[in-house]
Amino acid sequence: MSTHLLPHLSRPLPPQLAQLNHAHLDGVMAVQACAYGPTLVEAADVLGSKLRAPGGTSWGAFAVGAAPAQAPSAPGAPATLCAYAIAHALAPGAPLVWNKLLTADRAPAPGDWLYVHDIAIHPDWAGAGLAARLLAQVLDAGRRLALTRAMLVAVQGADAYWARHGFVAQPAPMAVQGFGDGAVWMARAL
Repeated sequence: MSTHLLPHLSRPLPPQLAQLNHAHLDGVMAVQACAYGPTLVEAADVLGSKLRAPGGTSWGAFAVGAAPAQAPSAPGAPATLCAYAIAHALAPGAPLVWNKLLTADRAPAPGDWLYVHDIAIHPDWAGAGLAARLLAQVLDAGRRLALTRAMLVAVQGADAYWARHGFVAQPAPMAVQGFGDGAVWMARAL
């Protein structure tokens, strides 16, 4: 799949969801740069390490500039990443440190938690329901891996949004560092 980075996206067709991997890193970095202020932009090697995590838990929404019958995985179908969800399994109690490489490359184990590291939407696609669609894919992937809970750290005042999706703010059972003032640790059952 060729991914084109465009400064402004149009909405000719509903975006199609597909699993992300390290090959999508340039698109992820472009969306992140548009979605967050400079204090919350993570390094490419950090996000790349999370995209390499096993389990198929990271997803992207691709705007396809082709006929509706042509999926983003079709040869030659140009697609632009317009939103992403990066998630990975994490052992209960493992510390969460913002902008830190993910070094564990072990397969997810039953009892692990699903860490929803980041869901970001390009501003041109805000309000299109992509965050909810991506979250549903990520949570389904966690269930397929027999993970027990999902957790995230809400930033930029997003805790009310995540509460509408079943996440509950609570004291973190592990160290949480570097997410900025007002960051809120939240969890929910899978």
